[in-house]
Amino acid sequence: MKVVDEKIKLLLKNAGPSIKYRTRRDILGEQTQSIEMKKLQKEILSEKLVTKVLSLQEEDGGFGGRLHTAPSDNRFNALEVATKFLVEKGIECIHPAIGKAARYAKEMALKNPLEMSNLVDESDGKKTSASEMIIARVLVQCGKENEKVVKKQIKTSLESFRMAKSISSWNEVTEQWRGKFVFRKGFRCPCYYDLFVLAHTFSWRDEENLSILAQSSENLLLLDPPQSKIYELYKNTVYSPAWAITDGLVKDLGSIDKNSAFCWFQRMEHLAKCGLTRKIKYLEGQTQKLLAGLEQTDDWISSVMANHSFSAWSAYIGSSLETGKTKTMLRNDFFFRSLLILKYSGNLKI
Repeated sequence: MKVVDEKIKLLLKNAGPSIKYRTRRDILGEQTQSIEMKKLQKEILSEKLVTKVLSLQEEDGGFGGRLHTAPSDNRFNALEVATKFLVEKGIECIHPAIGKAARYAKEMALKNPLEMSNLVDESDGKKTSASEMIIARVLVQCGKENEKVVKKQIKTSLESFRMAKSISSWNEVTEQWRGKFVFRKGFRCPCYYDLFVLAHTFSWRDEENLSILAQSSENLLLLDPPQSKIYELYKNTVYSPAWAITDGLVKDLGSIDKNSAFCWFQRMEHLAKCGLTRKIKYLEGQTQKLLAGLEQTDDWISSVMANHSFSAWSAYIGSSLETGKTKTMLRNDFFFRSLLILKYSGNLKI
């Protein structure tokens, strides 16, 4: 496709080292051991913010002794956030820093810490704690799918989607508690972590599980959005359930703005990586709109990509691989994320 070829050439010529590297690796399928790829990896590692984050890693592999939440004065001083940033930037899992982070996460899983970090113990019979869920996500980021805690989380995540497969209204699975809507006891709503873990793992993928995930995701997409935020109730306390699917599974590309764009791109990337865009007609339609969107003007792209959710980094937000917010940089991030979704969706003929 001419428009795709043009955008890839543009990125390889004008983007920063992270986008150039990941375009070659993730979109074009280039091997990482070539001279050019090694050169780009060195450039990534020498970027100012990357070197700063790497310098925060402690000898044991952790970041600030924190798992999920970072102090306000240093958003990268938490294991989950730091590893997410480094891996997104294109640093390979064989890098010593990623290996140390994975070992630290594995040790945390063995100790079973209970740093709740405003996340409730997920209510599936208390089989999975919020800490385990976060640790599983970190290990998956580091390329460690076969760890026990990850396998456990995959099962829990699949079950959460099974539970959501047949609901026809949020009223069926919610109730009021002290003026707020909460999920009924026994129902576990799929959350950001469930979708992330499934998107980045492969051992669960067979026709039965893919069918369940497709049916459940399609059902959730077609449900009317809840009238208000829905919380988890645990020991007479309400918690936000790890950015639940109810906070926005995906929105129509035709109506997104800077306040909804990050959620759209993130959810679409994960759904596409799960292999669902060809199984759900609505998602396939969204990828066609995205393909057409590659022809949008720089002004439109800048307006969509201007929200801080792209450039700020936390456990939930952050994806900008460029180092600034000029129109060119925003355009590069837009094209890269768009092409990545199209690649995962099987819409690129390269």
